[in-house]
Amino acid sequence: DNNKNPVVETYDVHTQNLTVGPRRSEYFCHLLHGGGGPGGGSGGRFVEFQTNTSRIELYELAAQQFPVFLDYLYSSQKDNAMSITTANVTALYSLAKYFQSPRLQHLAKKFWKVDIERSDTCEIYYEHATLLQEVCILQAATRSCKDNLLNITTSSRLLQSAAYIQL
Repeated sequence: DNNKNPVVETYDVHTQNLTVGPRRSEYFCHLLHGGGGPGGGSGGRFVEFQTNTSRIELYELAAQQFPVFLDYLYSSQKDNAMSITTANVTALYSLAKYFQSPRLQHLAKKFWKVDIERSDTCEIYYEHATLLQEVCILQAATRSCKDNLLNITTSSRLLQSAAYIQL
């Protein structure tokens, strides 16, 4: 159980990389600069500003993708060079939403809207969206699983969960 034994990761980051440019995180802008961007306000009212630390608790699935999220904020490569996959897109979308990175959120949404229609991905999206409470992805995954019901294997955790609920 992740709640009993949390894993603590520490990331040393640079304010400039998190708060400037088209990939910036509005969350970090507000936290570190009082919402006005660099030089545009005082983030001094936040204890994080005073201590230069921020404690953020994430589900394990999202925490595993946090380095990818940071790489995106730091990178100057074109957006299409980012490695978005079925396995990481829901977590990246969730992180982008939480940390207010609209550009990454758009890229992730663009990916999952197409990828979720494949018959072999709906289970992954359903599981990840349920865990991360991403309602829009969960709704799309539910529709996709319904449309691809005959392609879901009988050993699927999705069907085992449904069978358990029906008992």
